[in-house]
Amino acid sequence: MDTGSSGGGTDFASPEDRANVLAQLQLEQFERDKQRSDRDEQRAAHLEQLQVDQDNRDEQRAAREKGQVKWQKAQVIASMIGIVAVIVSVIALVMAYVNLEDQQDAVANQDQESRYSSVSQLSLDVDQMIAENPRLISCFRDVECNAKPALTRQEQDKAELIAVYIVDFYQYLYTQLESLNYIPRSGLFVFAHTPEASSTDENWVTWGETIYMGFQNSALACKALKDGEDAYEWKFVHAVYVAPDNICPDLPNPGPSPHPYS
Repeated sequence: MDTGSSGGGTDFASPEDRANVLAQLQLEQFERDKQRSDRDEQRAAHLEQLQVDQDNRDEQRAAREKGQVKWQKAQVIASMIGIVAVIVSVIALVMAYVNLEDQQDAVANQDQESRYSSVSQLSLDVDQMIAENPRLISCFRDVECNAKPALTRQEQDKAELIAVYIVDFYQYLYTQLESLNYIPRSGLFVFAHTPEASSTDENWVTWGETIYMGFQNSALACKALKDGEDAYEWKFVHAVYVAPDNICPDLPNPGPSPHPYS
């Protein structure tokens, strides 16, 4: 708004000027929202690609193990041809077994490192996403969204989308730890300084507490889990439902396990 003295009065911006300024502000907001949307889509695509890469590695590992089994059978058959051949074959089989164990250990270590790298990167992405939206931080740290002034409808919608992304990450984390046999058979959270912690893998104690605190500190995360319950693994939902202190009070009982003998 321009001010000046003309005949003792004040000149104000014309309606056309104000409309131009408003249009420019709206355009800038649209560009910012589009950039954020593009980042969210990239993160979702990244998560999907991680799962595809993991599936490919699992298939490759299965093919290698199948080939190794066939090779061992061939060695056993060859070992029956003569006493000398038996001795040679036994030695070869022992050597092969040692090598196979070494290979399996190497593959397991590489697989574990890969999964931890993916989990760690996604965890950093979650933290960065929250940090990039400071007005939404309370939604994930103080149970309820208590920003001042109150969140706009657009901000509330974005907070809910971030909550869904966070719960998806928790499910992915839970699945990866379960496939590595870190989670106890019960599938429940185990906390440090409890008797169960001494007999539980420390990876689950640490990451399990991360998941627990994430739901305890965010009503929106609990709502996202409740709204999308059917899309998540039963053991994961059940672990949250029976967690101490009723961290998600509105989460319905997921019922009995669909796989009671697993």
